[in-house]
Amino acid sequence: MRAEVARTWTAGVVVRPISGLSIGLDWYDIRLRDAINTPDANTIASLCVDQPTLDNAYCNAISRERGTGFINGYVVQPQNVAAFRTAGAELNIAYRFRTARMGAFDIRLVGGYLDKLEQVATPGATTEDNVDQPFRPKYTFTFSPSWTAGALTVSYNLRWQDGVRRFAKADTDANPSLVDPRYFRYKELWQHDVQAEVAVDARFSFYGGVNNLADQKPDIGFETNVPISPVGRYFYAGAKVRY
Repeated sequence: MRAEVARTWTAGVVVRPISGLSIGLDWYDIRLRDAINTPDANTIASLCVDQPTLDNAYCNAISRERGTGFINGYVVQPQNVAAFRTAGAELNIAYRFRTARMGAFDIRLVGGYLDKLEQVATPGATTEDNVDQPFRPKYTFTFSPSWTAGALTVSYNLRWQDGVRRFAKADTDANPSLVDPRYFRYKELWQHDVQAEVAVDARFSFYGGVNNLADQKPDIGFETNVPISPVGRYFYAGAKVRY
């Protein structure tokens, strides 16, 4: 394999308008040439026949039966693909303050916007637009406030992402009646997590909580983890010991 070559740039600004409040905004643009990727068996088969010619690294990773031509083996390994490009923005807001009677508060918000996520599988191939696909949402945010009063700390975490496409845009553009429009996209992610911790002393504490409080389930479809794990709501408890 050849070494990856990257050209990147990032621009950002941080403002602190009042004590305890920090607001940061960054824009990034990353381009990789000779990028290294490890495709799975299904992706290898698809990329083999999707390139301008069959003389490519993906077809060379497939073995076929004599006579029938059926695929009977794959070599799954890292490959140099032609290029990757991604660009987007990230917002970070943090606000910490203490009150005289109600304790201390720590409020954080992290938001993301994915503007580009492109791959060219081999030189001369069509650019693949991977934005708005499963596990690649266009918009995300995490909201994480916590409250500490004496020995007690209560934390809340909200993860959200917009609903990604269930079908490739090219498929629905070419055939708008492919399925009922209500099923073009997966549902949004709304995951609520809550935790409480009690410090017995400087070295020992108990904690417990619940993840996926609303018990959101994966949406119907072939991706079992979209938009959330199938585990569902679950409770946990434990202790921390510091030496």
